[in-house]
Amino acid sequence: MSTTDTTAFLKHLLACREELARFASRMLGDRTEAQDVVQESVLVAYRKYAKFDGGNFRGWMFAIVAREVMRERRNLARQLSETLAPSEIDDFASLDNMDSYADVRRDPERVLDQLGDPLRQALRDLPDAQRMVFLLRAVEGFRYRQIAEMLHIPVGTVMTHLHRARWKLRERLGAAAGAGRKGGG
Repeated sequence: MSTTDTTAFLKHLLACREELARFASRMLGDRTEAQDVVQESVLVAYRKYAKFDGGNFRGWMFAIVAREVMRERRNLARQLSETLAPSEIDDFASLDNMDSYADVRRDPERVLDQLGDPLRQALRDLPDAQRMVFLLRAVEGFRYRQIAEMLHIPVGTVMTHLHRARWKLRERLGAAAGAGRKGGG
């Protein structure tokens, strides 16, 4: 790779490096393991940079990190292939318009920091595939189609995982909030 290409690669990487590390850490639940995955992803991306089409570098890097996370968690690929029936997908196609996700979409880091341990634990308890899709959509802001392309799965499967993740998070956080009200009452 030429010096110009290396400089361009590093410039792009510096712009999204922290996001990639956060994503990997949230997926794997272990900062050291996440650092290893991001390092491996950077090496893979550097080797493949000549083939990069000059499009969305951030999306391209997230796709590489997602694949490395999947490699680290072998059963994640199997989980990602699970889908809802088409009739169920239609029922949940409008989930992104729900007001309850507006704050997360606007400032995900602030929301995550405010909710603290209950949300972090609820996220950790999600199956890997659901956690990955939820984080890519709600926290990193990628669109369904972009996530589908990154993970090489159908858009309907992305919607399935997102729906299931949201359902489980709502259930867990609702139960935690109810227990907090009863205990503090």
